[in-house]
Amino acid sequence: FFENFFNFLTIAGKLKTTFRSISTQEARKESVADHCWKLALLIMLIAPYLNKQANIEKALKMALIHDLAEAVT
Repeated sequence: FFENFFNFLTIAGKLKTTFRSISTQEARKESVADHCWKLALLIMLIAPYLNKQANIEKALKMALIHDLAEAVT
């Protein structure tokens, strides 16, 4: 179990050095990890202001993994 767990974390860690094809407003390259973190932060910040009840835990999980495939492609 732990070997698979650590292999997964190693692969996911590649998102820190995998860069997106678009630049930020400051014209710097953004890593996929940066993008996922900012999306998760955005969800956390706007959640209290949503008119409908949202499953925040599910949304945060989706934000963290939605670009995970980019670590291997």
